[in-house]
Amino acid sequence: MEGSDLWRILLQWVHLLAAVAWVGGSLFFWLVWRPAARRAADTSEAQPGGSTEANEPSWRAFEAAVRREFRDVVKIAVGALVLTGAVLTFDRLAGAEASLLYGVVLGLKVAAAVAMIWLVGLLRPRRPGRQQDGIGIRRAPELVLILGGLTFLLAIVLRVIRTTGSG
Repeated sequence: MEGSDLWRILLQWVHLLAAVAWVGGSLFFWLVWRPAARRAADTSEAQPGGSTEANEPSWRAFEAAVRREFRDVVKIAVGALVLTGAVLTFDRLAGAEASLLYGVVLGLKVAAAVAMIWLVGLLRPRRPGRQQDGIGIRRAPELVLILGGLTFLLAIVLRVIRTTGSG
């Protein structure tokens, strides 16, 4: 194993960790956080004397803090994905094993990733005086998860194309 192989392994590892942090974190928010937050809000409203006036400020502050922290994780993950993805793309396309099929699938993967990055821009807090984009904030988490799943699937397809030499 050469130094260049170790460098590729490190790049792929960082790329994968960043993707897992972003897509896995989004999956956690969708499947765990949102239902739990809804139940907690419903429970606090349903309790006698548990008006939202007493519980809501602390709950909303906690929820806002969690979202802010995750947004920071996503920003770091996106930066790592863009940087490592650019280097890995150049490395793969410059190699002798690159084929037209590999290039097409890689292009689809990059397009899905770019769409995810664009959607994350919709999830930022709205600035005063700025109108919300047409797609709407409510649909963005689902689309990020769908595109994230597609990106992972395309990564597997790329691995198969590369290891089998097909295409």
